[in-house]
Amino acid sequence: MNTNLASFSIERRRVSVAVFVGERLDYTGSRQLASIYPKALDGAGRYVEWITRNFRIEDVALMKGQSDPTTWKSKFTKAIIRQLRDTGVPIFEVDKGALLASFAHPPLRHLTELRKVVSSIWPILATKDHNASLLDAAALGLYVQVEKTFRA
Repeated sequence: MNTNLASFSIERRRVSVAVFVGERLDYTGSRQLASIYPKALDGAGRYVEWITRNFRIEDVALMKGQSDPTTWKSKFTKAIIRQLRDTGVPIFEVDKGALLASFAHPPLRHLTELRKVVSSIWPILATKDHNASLLDAAALGLYVQVEKTFRA
């Protein structure tokens, strides 16, 4: 079960990733996107392609889209899903509620609470670029890795 997983946190102007090699967090990174939509979409696609090629990604985790389908975030997510499916990479879409519920009992209510938990696991991520989306990507990747382990 030693697969390479990339978990992406997609925002309006940023794409962040946490790459897990087996059960180990191996890489985190973030790419700021252009303020012009076509350039931003192209940049997001090229970043995802770079990650999947350089890290030999076999699985991808994404947060299920819950926002308005006309937002940049939603459009980027759909384009990235299409791009990954075209290359045959399996995608795990995780519901925000399931993610929050999996990190504490009683379940967490907000992403800010989840980020505190993740920063206690990987303190370096809390200081790296002061980027909350890195913490979201790491949480998402950890969730999928644990789910895959329990289902194996």
